[in-house]
Amino acid sequence: MPVSGVFAVAFLANTLMGIIVYECVKLLKRWLLKYPKLNGYYQKYLYGALKRFRKYETGLAVSLALFVGIPLPGTGAFTGGVIAEALDVKRPLAWISIAAGVLIACVVVTAVTWSAMQIAR
Repeated sequence: MPVSGVFAVAFLANTLMGIIVYECVKLLKRWLLKYPKLNGYYQKYLYGALKRFRKYETGLAVSLALFVGIPLPGTGAFTGGVIAEALDVKRPLAWISIAAGVLIACVVVTAVTWSAMQIAR
């Protein structure tokens, strides 16, 4: 398969996976907050802290994209989707950050792999 085809499949599959994880965690959070004890804890401790993050939402989105873009174990679209929902990043910004991070990771991994293949020849 040509490099461009592999790149496209990897980008689309990882981005879609990150978005699906983000939406599933959002549904899980909504379901868990129906319980009074969990909702009380969330309102008392987490909601105030998350409100303070809204001032830095653009920086948070860039940081999320860089976190997802680092091609190391545990720093991918799956973890980025969970973090985006945990930090209450708005949906369009979360999706763009995840896609940008996956694009960065795909470029890095493709460049390293292609370079290794050229050296091995």
